[in-house]
Amino acid sequence: MPSEFSMRASLQKYRLPILFFTISLICYGSFHIIGSEVDKDGYLKEPFALIPLGYVFFFASVVTSVFLKGKTKP
Repeated sequence: MPSEFSMRASLQKYRLPILFFTISLICYGSFHIIGSEVDKDGYLKEPFALIPLGYVFFFASVVTSVFLKGKTKP
């Protein structure tokens, strides 16, 4: 059974991927909360930039976690 210290060290190691994943969830959630609307002139108004930002942060979390996991393998 792993000790509390080893679990805490493991979480410390993955701090950056967890941060990137949390930011990506915030981007996706913000996009859905803000929503989209069509103004009276027929233009679509939506926070579209949040979608690619969410993708970037999600893939950054995947890449950094894979890199950190591969770095510790013998």
